[in-house]
Amino acid sequence: MKSDLDRLMHERGLDAIVVMGPAPENHALHYLTGGAKITEGIVVKRRGEPAVLVCGPMEREEAAKSGLQTATYNEFDLPRLIRETGSYFEARVRMLAAIFERRAITGTVSFYGLGDPGQSF
Repeated sequence: MKSDLDRLMHERGLDAIVVMGPAPENHALHYLTGGAKITEGIVVKRRGEPAVLVCGPMEREEAAKSGLQTATYNEFDLPRLIRETGSYFEARVRMLAAIFERRAITGTVSFYGLGDPGQSF
């Protein structure tokens, strides 16, 4: 159950978890978002704190139905990062770093979902 996440994270020595990727058939993302009808997203949960769902700005209303705190890719400057790097992949990596910085995420982080695992590096 979602209410067990902090305990399970503690037992496994995890400081945070990230669930990312496209929403269709992404069971972990579907579970954490309560089935909110988004195309894709990133859920970041630091142990002891509420989870945050980061998604595209056009999906913010649907994301709000998840009951999670929400933020959009634009709040982390994804469009600017794409322009600066010329690489969607690199821009997403930098955005994930910005999310970690804003959420003060350090330590052991476990990644789940269907996102490109290279983004976790």
